[in-house]
Amino acid sequence: MMAMTMPNDRWPGLWFIFFCSGFAALVYEVSWTRQIGVILGHTAPVASLVLGCYFLGMAGGYHWGGRWSMHVSPLRGYAACEVAVAVWAVLVPYLLHLADLELVSAWLHSAQPVGRTIARGLF
Repeated sequence: MMAMTMPNDRWPGLWFIFFCSGFAALVYEVSWTRQIGVILGHTAPVASLVLGCYFLGMAGGYHWGGRWSMHVSPLRGYAACEVAVAVWAVLVPYLLHLADLELVSAWLHSAQPVGRTIARGLF
């Protein structure tokens, strides 16, 4: 099977789209770190947890996206992923309000460090 190639002059705005996508990803990561820091505290373990979850999501996207990419046009697949990320970015602030629930808050602020870290990672 031959790999698909695209000449650079065919899609002059493609590099700008990739730049904007990477920029938006960094903005999301910083924004989510600050939003979660308000709920869980602005500590190094919380920042590490957010960064670890961010990279875990990227690794999962590479894994499943690589399998999916064999069946979809590259630009359509990229557009679908960008739409999914945008929807997730809109939903995150609403999902973070779940931390106000009494049961969720009790797990997130548990006195046991291991249980608290696991609950925060899952959240």
